[in-house]
Amino acid sequence: MIASIRTALNLAKFALVIGVIGPVSAADFDVYTDKNAFLAALAPGYYTETFNTLAVNTAIASPIILNSGTNQFQGSSSSAFYNPSPGGGNVWLSTSNASNSINFSLFAGSPTAIGGYFFLTNINGSEVNGTINANLNAGAAASSVTTSSSTNFIGFVSTNNTSITSLSLSTSASWVTVNDLLVGNAVSVPEPSTYALSAIASGVIAALARRRRSGHARLSGTNPSGNSA
Repeated sequence: MIASIRTALNLAKFALVIGVIGPVSAADFDVYTDKNAFLAALAPGYYTETFNTLAVNTAIASPIILNSGTNQFQGSSSSAFYNPSPGGGNVWLSTSNASNSINFSLFAGSPTAIGGYFFLTNINGSEVNGTINANLNAGAAASSVTTSSSTNFIGFVSTNNTSITSLSLSTSASWVTVNDLLVGNAVSVPEPSTYALSAIASGVIAALARRRRSGHARLSGTNPSGNSA
């Protein structure tokens, strides 16, 4: 019994070491195309950049600093930005030249989740059909979607608490356009090694409890079922 308990404790220590070191593989991200599912994977306190404070129908030099403090990040493009507005005070972030990419980087808060409405527009700022490519952390995750809708959603959520450092949006034609960019952190999920450690620890506790009951039965002259020996 003592040898078995020692073996279980050694396994628990080994699992604890694995949990502290963490996985060796590259960062993994879940990709979402449904906004509600993406929001369910976010912790409270995420930030939404609507771009509604940007000037409309005029060129804006790149790069631009968006928000401030812990939510600050940078938007850049190889050309200037040129932001259409479909009406009602809603402003979209786009570029002055077709086929230019939009890049987000220099995130101050080390977010682990990012997503938004990513689509294409024409020279007049109206939605057009085409393929938009989203590339996260220089290739850590990617998604390509053919769409003609300004409600086309793409989101990335880290599965192992890896910070997002960049998001690049590109296309081969038309104008890349973004609206309602969401930046935040993934809901904390225990590592698989944490579950393993908990299971081993529970086994050790159960073994100790059984050993104590057995010892008590021998001292009192009864068997573990409560009958007299």
